[in-house]
Parts: sequence; C-alpha cells; structure tokens
Amino acid sequence: MRYSSRLLTAIGSLVTIALSSTQVHASTFVAVNTTAPNGIVFTGGDFTLNTSAGLLDFLNVQKVSVQGVDPSVVTEALTPHPGGITRTALSLTSVVDGVWVDSSSGAITGLSSIGGVTWNAPFQNNLSHGGVLSITNLQIDFQSQRVYASLTGDFRGVGTAEGHAPYDSEVTTTLNNFHLWSFGSVQGNLAGGIVPAPLSGPYVSGIPPFSLGGLTITQQGYEHVVSALRLYGAGTSTLQAVTNYGSITTAVPEPASMSLLLSGLLGVAFATARTRQSRARRPEKG
Repeated sequence: MRYSSRLLTAIGSLVTIALSSTQVHASTFVAVNTTAPNGIVFTGGDFTLNTSAGLLDFLNVQKVSVQGVDPSVVTEALTPHPGGITRTALSLTSVVDGVWVDSSSGAITGLSSIGGVTWNAPFQNNLSHGGVLSITNLQIDFQSQRVYASLTGDFRGVGTAEGHAPYDSEVTTTLNNFHLWSFGSVQGNLAGGIVPAPLSGPYVSGIPPFSLGGLTITQQGYEHVVSALRLYGAGTSTLQAVTNYGSITTAVPEPASMSLLLSGLLGVAFATARTRQSRARRPEKG
C-alpha cells in the first residue's frame, strides 16, 4: 500500500506533537514552600537580568525611565558627566515563585517569577512619540531555551505600516505567556535539579546557580516593543541594532553556605545508612 507524501508528513507531525506533549507533562510545577509529590520542599530564590551594553545604549538614547514592578528590584549605576548623567549598568532582580521539575530525573526544566519592569519612553523628535511597556512574570524554559513574559502596552501598531501605536489615544492590553526572548547558552548544574541524587525527600532546596547568555528578542517581541514605546525613525533603527539583550544569572552560594549544605547532605545520607543497617540487624519476630 502506498501513502502520499502529504499523509506521511501529517502523521509525522502528529507523532511530533504527541512526543512534545509527553515531554511537557513529564514536568511537575513546584511552587514556593509547597511539597512536591516526591517530598521536596522548594524554598524559592531569585535571578537577575543583566542588561547588555547594546540594550543599555538604546535605553539611554531613548531616555527611557526604568522602574521595577513589585517585588522586582531595578539596580542602576549612574555616571555624571558634563552633559548630564548616563546609566552605565542596569539590572533587574526578580523573585522566583516556582520551578518545573522533571518528574523522573528531578532536573529543573523551567522557572517562574513574579514582578518585572516598566519602560517609559518620553516624546523625542525622530525617536519616539512616547509610550509605556511593562514586562512581567518572566518564565524561563530551559528545554526550548526561551523566555516568556506578560507584556502590557498599546500594541495596535503591530502589523501596520507605521509599526507604532497611534499617539492620539491609549488602548492598553496584556499578553500572557508571550515568547519574548530566546537564549543561546546555559551554564550550571540544572541536570542535578533540586533533588540531590541518590537521596530522596523530604528535602529543602533553593535554586542552583546558573547563567543564561545571549538573550535575543523574537521578531514578534521586537514589533510589540516598537508599538508600545511608539518608536519611529532613528528610534526603531536603534532598537533593531541591539543583537544581544543581556544575560540571566543566579547568585553562586557562599562557601560557608555550600559547606553547610554538603554537611547536611552527608548527615542525611549517614542517618539513612544507619537506619537501614539497624533494620537489617533487627531479628525477625517469631
């Protein structure tokens, strides 16, 4: 029996979708201070989005004010000069409210956070008609190497010839789970997850140190930023020139904290071994 190439392609697509769905459902979401099915209690933590030099130049040229959305915190380094004050560094620290953990291996497959940042661009000739964009609830998918977010702004300019939203009115909408960035590199022991093999729960853990590099904006993300900030002229070309938006990192544990953690793990392992030995030596009841 012969099958057409279209039919085989359709069958292949269905198989791919089925496999992808299986991978998604293999991860369990563990919220802060809740107990996962395997007994793990996730204590939470935070990560920092470090702005690249290219994105920093764009924000400075556009004179965009940056404010954190609670509970996130924005940190700026300001350098005075004869012409005024220039930002030389900018970072955003977001609070992690949960993780996705592979149900079988314990590896961390994603992070979820609350809070975010708001960009406010003033009117500037040949740069912007003035606009506001909020980027909140960042979610990191380590498997697909994507960063999702909730975007709030006026996106009526997306798909139009102008590219920016009309500046005579404001219609704000929120887009959830929006694929904003992709990242090119991942460093850190995420494969170990929050389960210190071969030990099992109950176990309390935070986020292991990791670093994501090479954040690049998606085409849809670029268009939504242009629309919300009402960029035009040199404003759009300045944003288009940004090829790297920065990196996302977590703090590396202090040596004392790491020693305490290792001591705790060894203690749990020793106690578990002693319990097993005592059970093995215990005489059976007649």
